[in-house]
Amino acid sequence: MINAQRAVPAVSLVVLWPKEVAAGPIVEQLLERLGERRLSSTWAIEEPAQAAVLYWPGETPTVDLALGINSAADPADEVERGLGRFSAAGKSVVAIQAGAALPRGSVERRLCQSGVRAVVGPAIRGKASIIRPLPFGLWELAAHIKAPAPSRLNLFGRRPRDLFPAADQSPSIASIDLGRVGSTASQAWQAVERLVDQAAEACAHGNARNMSIAEIVAELSDSAAARPQRSILRMAA
Repeated sequence: MINAQRAVPAVSLVVLWPKEVAAGPIVEQLLERLGERRLSSTWAIEEPAQAAVLYWPGETPTVDLALGINSAADPADEVERGLGRFSAAGKSVVAIQAGAALPRGSVERRLCQSGVRAVVGPAIRGKASIIRPLPFGLWELAAHIKAPAPSRLNLFGRRPRDLFPAADQSPSIASIDLGRVGSTASQAWQAVERLVDQAAEACAHGNARNMSIAEIVAELSDSAAARPQRSILRMAA
């Protein structure tokens, strides 16, 4: 049963919420829409105070927290200070969402020690999301679906019905950038609504299963651990 379920590709929604965007109608309506559609999500925020509004009444989908690092002269230092802020507030984050590539080899151990499981990079153009293993059991991820997209007519140049195809068994990661929405009366907001609705419909039709970043990473780690390892002695022989 588990294997059959895992054959259905996962879809994860990552919401980028910069601190410059007030906790007003945009955030409230997106939370409401996600709740109505029963979609779990991962919210990349910069300050622990933003997490106060990210809750669901009763039995509801998962909301994970990620630390957003969008602009910093020293990304490693910004990660350290951000993790400190969240730790002091009693909040934990499952991922780092970085607006630029983090320096390799300088932060992985620290992230692992802090319980971080993934580094989510900037959205990319392509037919599939980037998913790569990193040292210390971390994973690097990058979304290939983005809203608002450069064009109001499509999302990264793809037709809506092709966003979450059943034939593609790899996880699809979608990025929602609230810093580019403006207002709930904008065309950008309509693009966000379409993306959420399309993800929900793909799950309802059995073409995808909704998962948070933490759930995707846990499944990736389980799959990697289950793969048979080649024996060093056998290779030497």
